[in-house]
Amino acid sequence: MNKEIRKLLIERAISDKPIYYSEIMKRLGLIGGVNEDHKELSKVLADISRFENQHNRPLLSSIATYSPETSRQKNGETHGNGFYQLAEELGKGKNAALKKRLYAIEQMAECREKWRNTEFYNEHFNTETEEGTNEQEFFTQDEILFLG
Repeated sequence: MNKEIRKLLIERAISDKPIYYSEIMKRLGLIGGVNEDHKELSKVLADISRFENQHNRPLLSSIATYSPETSRQKNGETHGNGFYQLAEELGKGKNAALKKRLYAIEQMAECREKWRNTEFYNEHFNTETEEGTNEQEFFTQDEILFLG
């Protein structure tokens, strides 16, 4: 998980200033219009939201949005399809229904509310104590003993 982008999303949630996908791409050294770079952006944002979801927190990738110009080109949509596909994958509901009820906007508001709470921030900002808690080890303890 990209901790710098997670930190940026948290800062933006607190300040109530969404960040455009294009700005995150620049920070990652990615180029708009390059399919592989868009896939990398999707992966970075999905990894962060999966991590947050594993810890029963709102999806931080909701803070990332289209720019106003791109939003106009996409009939007013604020978030990419990838956000809604991920939300469906995480069991939040069906993609189309989530999009219709503006689930991404709901998540933005929830992120803002949660991360502005000092106690919540202090408890959850540092990922060191949480990272890997739900990851499966490559080898079991028995395999390590057998191989050792």
